[in-house]
Amino acid sequence: MERKLFRYIMKPSMIATWITGFWLAFVIDVVDWRNDVWFWLKVALVVALTIQHQFLGRWMESFARDENRHSGKFYRVANEVPTLLFIGIVTLIILRPF
Repeated sequence: MERKLFRYIMKPSMIATWITGFWLAFVIDVVDWRNDVWFWLKVALVVALTIQHQFLGRWMESFARDENRHSGKFYRVANEVPTLLFIGIVTLIILRPF
């Protein structure tokens, strides 16, 4: 089940986010991306979320091979990282300077 969720929902969503974000920023030129600190903060959070996504993929594979090296507490904390990143991204979207 987690493999289908990762492969058919999470990965396409990540790819769509990167494509549409690139399109909005550089093709449509919605923001002044060269000088806008707000934009680069949001990009940094999305990059961090992408890195978290890659780690989740590795951990999923290690579970499938029964090579789990981390404790349950580690995974409970790691489970909260995407939520904190989403809160930061959405906050930057809502508080975007005009």
